[in-house]
Amino acid sequence: MCFCDFELKTKQGYGLGCNHYFCRDCFAGFLLEELNSRGKGVLFTCCPQPKCNYLVVDEDWNQLLSDQDYRKYRKFALRMYIEECPQYKWCFDPRCSLITEIKDESQISKQGNIRCN
Repeated sequence: MCFCDFELKTKQGYGLGCNHYFCRDCFAGFLLEELNSRGKGVLFTCCPQPKCNYLVVDEDWNQLLSDQDYRKYRKFALRMYIEECPQYKWCFDPRCSLITEIKDESQISKQGNIRCN
């Protein structure tokens, strides 16, 4: 990933939960590239060390990305969660960003849309 010299346990180095360490700036660049190129697949970003399947966790994204980029990551995470959980649905109006919890079928219109209250 990089060939920068850095001390492992200083501000220059960054360690993942799998105990692989990287130059902080280069790893932040790696995460930013993942964020901008993988869409919601970014949630499955693994440690870049070959043959390591450790998933990069929320805390890593939070510590290494700018606030704006971290918010983008969190939007992907929320979208993925809502898409995977049948009890939650997005409002059908594309101008609305609200989510509703489906407690009973009366909340769903005959067209299959969710009524936002």
